[in-house]
Amino acid sequence: MPAVATPTHWPAMQELEEPRHIWIEHRDGSITRGLITGLSPDSAIVRLTGSADVTAGEEVMVRIAVPRSARTLGGTARVMSVRDGEAHECELRWTHTGPERDQLSSIGGRRA
Repeated sequence: MPAVATPTHWPAMQELEEPRHIWIEHRDGSITRGLITGLSPDSAIVRLTGSADVTAGEEVMVRIAVPRSARTLGGTARVMSVRDGEAHECELRWTHTGPERDQLSSIGGRRA
């Protein structure tokens, strides 16, 4: 698999064997959907599949399908940056602690 292409200011990411679905919930209750394409212990790169209604600096709640047929993993994050282009992408920095944060390492993949 190719390495995850990220802007130079994005942290080193782990490439996922299979992108994981993520739902990003905004304070107003609206949902933006995406696929996690890169992962580190502190953040994720998300390719947005719905409307690209995310704003850098925004605090959001997330649900991640791990694996797709299992229960979702919940948490909170801050949108660190947004990139528009052929694909709309954003970097999420995890802000939650506890067992859900520890479970992020089980999402799987390999070092890019």
